[in-house]
Amino acid sequence: MRASSYTVDRLPTRTVAPHGVTGEELRRFDGACHLMQRVARSQGQLWWLTTPKGSSRNEIAAYQKRITSEQSAHGYPQYSVWIFESRPKLHAHILFLGNPGIADALRRSRLCIGTKIGPVVNLEGLKKKYLAKERTPQAGYGRRDLGGRIRGSHRLPGGGDRVRLSRQLERDAIEDRLVAPWQHTNAKRSGVRKDYPLRRLSPHKAPRLSGQIPLLPELEKPVSRLHQFGGGIIPPAVGTEIEFRRKQLGLTQLQLGVLIGRSRSQLANAIRGHDPISAPAVNRLREVLLVGGSYVAPRAATVVRGSSGDPGRR
Repeated sequence: MRASSYTVDRLPTRTVAPHGVTGEELRRFDGACHLMQRVARSQGQLWWLTTPKGSSRNEIAAYQKRITSEQSAHGYPQYSVWIFESRPKLHAHILFLGNPGIADALRRSRLCIGTKIGPVVNLEGLKKKYLAKERTPQAGYGRRDLGGRIRGSHRLPGGGDRVRLSRQLERDAIEDRLVAPWQHTNAKRSGVRKDYPLRRLSPHKAPRLSGQIPLLPELEKPVSRLHQFGGGIIPPAVGTEIEFRRKQLGLTQLQLGVLIGRSRSQLANAIRGHDPISAPAVNRLREVLLVGGSYVAPRAATVVRGSSGDPGRR
């Protein structure tokens, strides 16, 4: 008896060709237009926008984002599909769901200067003749409903998918089984990166003060230098500076503690922020570390050894 084979879930295949629109992309465009036409029966109508010749991919993406923004503002589904053309220069045709208000808003925008915007009056002729003219020779195999094809190789600068769907349209079209899932192919990244303009911080997004406004805000800033520290718990930045200057002068913690009148353990606990340190001891620290070791302990200073081996306090 022959054993059954295992079922393997394979990733969707890529549908691009370097020299024109493929048959899979034409079927994807047809399915997306079918869903948009079905939704347009109850709300809105189909419109199309043609970008100027020589538009960059960033500009084409900006047109699509503006259309999506207007659809969201007018309460329409964010349905749009666009197809790239390479002749005479790179441009795109974008079909979207909208109304005259969305079209007027796009015409008035500074972004859409030079674009052609109008309602779709012949969808079948648009998607099977006009927008399918840069297809590959294999895309028309076995089909008699397509119009004429421009001969030659139609290479798209940067490559990538020639037919693209908005996210909401892609999700809904795949759920309705009007579009087959496919593996996206992105265009090659350009060597010239675009400059991102600096944005001003909106006053509504600025952090607001909470509680009572301090009378002297300068006094509430955290101390970060030894010459600003006046005593108490040593901040981490001040402790780091003390250790740096001590090692720079070649002193041990025991020697520095004797110079300021503290034991080694007392100095170590103060530097790591465990115990506070008095203002006179901080003044002697500044005299030793900031002046360069010119401070000399009084003659009466004695070092008493405790049971732990650390020098005792004077």
